[in-house]
Amino acid sequence: MIKIKFSSPIKEQIRQRLKLDDSINLDIVVSSSPQDAEDDAINLIVDAQKLEDVVVWLEHYKRFSGIQLLGRNPRGESLLNLFDIIHIESFGNDVIATLSKGEFHLNLKLYQLEEELQSEGFIRISKSMIINTAHIESIYSGFNGKLVLTMSHKKTVEVNRSYTKTFKHYFNERK
Repeated sequence: MIKIKFSSPIKEQIRQRLKLDDSINLDIVVSSSPQDAEDDAINLIVDAQKLEDVVVWLEHYKRFSGIQLLGRNPRGESLLNLFDIIHIESFGNDVIATLSKGEFHLNLKLYQLEEELQSEGFIRISKSMIINTAHIESIYSGFNGKLVLTMSHKKTVEVNRSYTKTFKHYFNERK
């Protein structure tokens, strides 16, 4: 559940915008003071002027948290939340989702996943990889017109030259 610890008018605006109800199981506390932090929760301490940026992130998180893919690894099958997927890569006939907790094989083709997930913040960066843009930590120019992305798991991936224009356009549209 998302707990909003701001003054009543701001709190109600956020609740209405995010359409919060008791059925959502997110453990996030949003407040303007470190004293409002709670144990066993994600605590977001935000200046009221930056609150809009946090609300946009929460909308994104809320939308992602309900969508899942079925993945399998040597321990068995698991439901994978889209928000947790860092990138999806194909190796021949194998399609593998990388999460911070490991790698999982998926039964869908990469092009199918690209079509289904592009409205959820995933974008193709090479012939064999799509990434979750929510997990990009930094972007810098590489050699030969490629972009290099540092992802949340601290590994880097390259945006191939043929995908650079689409990648830049995606982010320019979101501004």
